[in-house]
Amino acid sequence: MGVLKKYEFTNELEFLELTSEVTFSNKPIILGFVELEKPNYNLIGIRTSPPILSTKYCIDIYWNDDEDSSVLNSYEVFPKKPKHKIAGQ
Repeated sequence: MGVLKKYEFTNELEFLELTSEVTFSNKPIILGFVELEKPNYNLIGIRTSPPILSTKYCIDIYWNDDEDSSVLNSYEVFPKKPKHKIAGQ
């Protein structure tokens, strides 16, 4: 069956270094620095404030049952408002 897990890293390089020896059956879902708040615009469409982005680099990985996800356990997070869902999850 497998399981979807969510992770946060300082940046993309940290993720790549930690997983350089890991083989994934499923391609990680790169969310990057997710938008927490949308930018604001005035009545004529000029942006009055930028979007607020997360301070962490976010990645989702769907692990198959036979894969060892323990290498990333300390980076796993449990967001209250996930940015997306996978069918069946």
